[in-house]
This record gives sequence, structure tokens and C-alpha cells, in this order.
Amino acid sequence: MCEQHLDMTSPFHLQKPESIAAFYWAVSLVAVYTKLLLTSLIQAQEKFPKLAYYQDSWVMRDFATMYLKNKVGSNKAKEKMQQTTNI
Repeated sequence: MCEQHLDMTSPFHLQKPESIAAFYWAVSLVAVYTKLLLTSLIQAQEKFPKLAYYQDSWVMRDFATMYLKNKVGSNKAKEKMQQTTNI
């Protein structure tokens, strides 16, 4: 996230205010998504107790990772299709 939002040649205290704001916005979104993901993992484990047998919930994390990857890819494809249609 740092490389996406901040100037990598300047220390944090010399960053542009809009860059710092974008960085904090991205960090807060990650925190929200992380909390939602953890809540979802707990709910899945309550619904499917056998998932607790897998060390560190790796099965649920892998499924969540695949789901998010597919969802993000699908959303990007829809965006691209809309942009192509609007041109």
C-alpha cells in the first residue's frame, strides 16, 4: 500500500496530505475487510464445526481467498465491459 499511495523517495512527515489521506483510507478499508473476513470465518466454523479440525483455519482462508480473487476479477471484468460499452 505504501508504494501505491506514498512517494517512496520522501519520509512520511514530508508526504503530500492527499497521499497520506489516500494511504489511511486504504489501510482503513483493509481493516474493515479483515474484520468482515474474520467474522465470516467464525460464522463458517460455527455452521460447519469440522472446519475446526484444520490447523489455523487454512481451509477457510483458502476458500475465502479464492472467492475474493474470483469476485474481484468478476467486478473488474464488469467494469471493463461497462467502460467499453460507454465508449
